[in-house]
Amino acid sequence: MVESCGSKVVWTEPRDVDIADAALQVNAPGPEIGESGGVLSSYHVGGAQMGLADGSVRFVSDRIDPNVLKSLLTKSGGEEVGDW
Repeated sequence: MVESCGSKVVWTEPRDVDIADAALQVNAPGPEIGESGGVLSSYHVGGAQMGLADGSVRFVSDRIDPNVLKSLLTKSGGEEVGDW
């Protein structure tokens, strides 16, 4: 589960993000203020929140490597992401 304030998805709406169509960035610029083309977006400076399957919540930096971000967002990919 990710924070995505710039995507205009209501927080109670259970919608999957298609990572093939979204920019693999956190707080990527958008077409207008308050919108973001990134897969994660927030009003926090420097990153956004992500809820993980183990129940933990982590702050994801807007400087995260796009390949690591993709690995975190894919199901059963088997990738090792190490410290991020």
